[in-house]
Amino acid sequence: EFEGRVIARADGSALYHLSTAVDDMDDRITHVLRGRDHLSNTELQQSIIRALGGEPPVYVHAPLLTLPDGAKISKREGHQTGGPDLTIAGLRAAGFPATAILNALALSLADFGVDEVMLTPHAIAERFDLARLHSADSHYDADKLQWISGRHIREMSDRQLSDALRERLTKELKLTAEQ
Repeated sequence: EFEGRVIARADGSALYHLSTAVDDMDDRITHVLRGRDHLSNTELQQSIIRALGGEPPVYVHAPLLTLPDGAKISKREGHQTGGPDLTIAGLRAAGFPATAILNALALSLADFGVDEVMLTPHAIAERFDLARLHSADSHYDADKLQWISGRHIREMSDRQLSDALRERLTKELKLTAEQ
């Protein structure tokens, strides 16, 4: 099953497929939701887990979030689109609330069976259903993220907003002082 497949370096250190399989076994992972770009390595990871005496998790492959031109967004590199770096850290650094990012990502991934676009993390967890994953890839929509973010900010309590602003200003001042 592993013929022609490299799962460890010559020095014995594990490569991605082996380390992921071992981590999933150690953490007793039962379900893995990941991008459909990982379809090609699923069989190898299942084989590794079985060879180690484990039961592979259920793998679900979701549509990808792409740039408007269809290019894949890299989680490691981010992308500049005339706006923020398109990593979670980049979007957070640009001031987008975590709840707004989660909301926008969830809507790009699946149909939640409601007309409402504003979803709290609780509502997302409550309504999420693997059977409702979109079949096609979704495109990053900067305008929609801005709109959702604005709605999330307007729904914050005074305390939540002041805490978020304090955190943001503290980071900005620290960065300015370091330069």
